[in-house]
Amino acid sequence: MPESLFRKDVRHPQEGLDLSREVIFEGIGVAPGIAIGPAYRYAGGAYQADPEKIARESVQTELDRFEAAVFRSERELQKIVTVAQEKLGDDSGQIFDAQLLMLRDPAFYDAVASLISDKLLGAGYAVQTVLKQHRSRLEGAGSLAVRERSADIRDVQNRVLRNLQQGRAVSRIDAERIVVAENLTAADVLLFSRRGVLGCVLDFGGPTSHVSIMARALGVPTVVSLHELATRVHPGDTLILDGLAGKVILHPEEETLARYKHRQARYRAITDRKEELAAQDATTSDGHRIRVQANIEFREELPLLHEYGAEGIGLFRTEMLFLAQGRALDEDQQVETYRETVKATSPHGVTFRLIDLGGDKLLPVSQREANPFLGWRGVRILLDKPELLRTQLRAILR
Repeated sequence: MPESLFRKDVRHPQEGLDLSREVIFEGIGVAPGIAIGPAYRYAGGAYQADPEKIARESVQTELDRFEAAVFRSERELQKIVTVAQEKLGDDSGQIFDAQLLMLRDPAFYDAVASLISDKLLGAGYAVQTVLKQHRSRLEGAGSLAVRERSADIRDVQNRVLRNLQQGRAVSRIDAERIVVAENLTAADVLLFSRRGVLGCVLDFGGPTSHVSIMARALGVPTVVSLHELATRVHPGDTLILDGLAGKVILHPEEETLARYKHRQARYRAITDRKEELAAQDATTSDGHRIRVQANIEFREELPLLHEYGAEGIGLFRTEMLFLAQGRALDEDQQVETYRETVKATSPHGVTFRLIDLGGDKLLPVSQREANPFLGWRGVRILLDKPELLRTQLRAILR
C-alpha cells in the first residue's frame, strides 16, 4: 500500500506563529484515547560517538569495553521483557527479541570486533559505523513497515553507546504528564507507562512501528508524525491529545477544553464497558448476525483479538513478517508464527494471505521498476519464485 494512504495531511505552525494561543497539529492517531494535561519534554538518548583511532596495544581493552556494554544491554532488555510479560502476558516480550538477538548476531558483534581489531577504531565509533550501515539499508526501503524496523537498530545503537559511556537509562517521569518527543522506543513507552503517563506525542513514527504497537497494547493514547511539534512545546504547556482523530491541541482555549473533557468522559464510559460490549454478538436491529474479525500484520497484535471481541482473523498480511526481517523466512520460522496465530484465534478461524510483495513492499528478490504498482508484484512474483510459494504453502498446511 502506498505510504500516502497511511498518512493524513499534516498541518503544523509556521515560523512566527503565536504559540501562546490555541494551535491544532494534525498527525496520525496510532493508539486511541483522549488525554488532557501538562507536557513533559523528553529529549531521549540520541548518543553519538566521535571518530576515534586507538593504539594497537589498546585493542583488548576496547574489546572488553564493547563486551561489557553488550552484556549490560542484554540485562536491560531482559528486564524490559520481564516487565512487558508482567503487564501484557507471556508473549508480549517478543517485541524485544529482535534487539536481544541483534546484540550477539555475528553481522553486528563480529563486525564491530573486526573494526576494533583490524581498523583500530574505538568501540563506540565501530558500533555506530556498523549499525549505521544496517539502518541505512532499511531506511532506503520502499515499504513504510520496513523503514520503521530501523527504529529497533537505532534503539540498539543508543543502548550500547550509552552503556559504553556509562550512562543511565532515563525512565523516571512525574505521573499525569503527556510525553512529547521527536522519537521514542517501544521500551520507553513500556517504562513510561509504569510511571502513569497520560499519553505520548511524537514528531516521527508510523502506525506499524513497535512504538505504536506497544502503545496500543498498553492503552497509552498516542499520536505520531507531527513534524516539529516537539521543538515548539515547552515543559508544562497544556496539551489535548486526541488519539482517535490524530490531533494534538497546544494551549487549548476554555471552550475547547470543556468540549474535550466531555468527549473524554464519554470515551471513558464506553471503554469501561469494553469487555461487556466485546462479548456481545454483533447483530443488526433487524436480527442479522454479523461476524466481526480482525485484520492483523504482526504477531504482537494477537493479544488484542480477545480484548476487542474479534471472532478470528479475516486477513493476516503475511508479507509483513518477511518485510520486518528484510528477507525470506524458512519453512520452520513461518510454521512457528502460523501455529501461534491459529492457537490465539481458536476456536475461530484465520485467513492467511499469501505473500503480497511489490509496489512499496520490496524484498531483495524484488525488481526495480518505473511503476512497481502495475508490474511484478503479488501472485506474479509467487508464480515466478515457486520456492517462496511452495515454502509458504507447506508452512500453512503444517
